[in-house]
Amino acid sequence: MDVREEVGRAARAARLVLSPQEEERFAVEITAILDAFCTLNEVNVDGVEPSFHPIKAKTELRADEPRVYEWDPFANSLPENVLRERRLFIGPKVLGE
Repeated sequence: MDVREEVGRAARAARLVLSPQEEERFAVEITAILDAFCTLNEVNVDGVEPSFHPIKAKTELRADEPRVYEWDPFANSLPENVLRERRLFIGPKVLGE
């Protein structure tokens, strides 16, 4: 597989215009990445259980303390768009009359 050709194909698919120097640089970087994965493939993992998180995570939650809700969601709305006594927003009709 010609990596430089693959870089050009990926760039065209992404609608990128790369100079020949950029194509060469990306080809070198992609080759290094692929070589690193080949090295990982050589590691003997027999008997090793798969793990998504090598460190056990503990969920830290804050104490649930009730507070008075002081924000008025209707404060910045126009009077004609709010039915204040029932605390409702009024929107335009979407269905026929």
